[in-house]
Amino acid sequence: MPTLSAASIGWLEELRTNLREAREQSAQERAEAEPILPMPPGSTWGLNEAFPELESQISALESGDDLPDGASQPTKVWYEEGYFKAKMALDWQCAWLSEAVSQYDLGNVEDAEYAVAQLRSFEDNPLVSHFPDYGFYLATYVDPLGPGDTSVAADTLRYCSTASLVPAYREQ
Repeated sequence: MPTLSAASIGWLEELRTNLREAREQSAQERAEAEPILPMPPGSTWGLNEAFPELESQISALESGDDLPDGASQPTKVWYEEGYFKAKMALDWQCAWLSEAVSQYDLGNVEDAEYAVAQLRSFEDNPLVSHFPDYGFYLATYVDPLGPGDTSVAADTLRYCSTASLVPAYREQ
């Protein structure tokens, strides 16, 4: 290992602490959100968070290099409380919307309506506070859905993590 300056040693300690705290926050919020966001069969959560902005700085310092992009001090990251829960809720919304679309497209109206009911139930979920425009989401992407008319959902589903989409939708 190269000889590091006192500043680099201090920065490494700060960055490693910041990375540990970000990972802990992510893990804690994921553990809290998962039980209140049941996913439809075949869908999974998007990838766990990576923190490349921290990891690249740590790697550079450990190698004896300067900080990336010529930075004179390390750049730390912080996430608002609930950030990772909100990301999970987005995966959940994508999963149930893709389920509704898939079921309508397959002609399974009862299963599609169950998926729509799941999306509507989010209005009573404590995580809805992270989505002040959830009513707009329902009105724009969920309410117009029906047998033979699911195209309105395509605009929002293309931004979803592929893992969060149900298999029947991914296979379309």
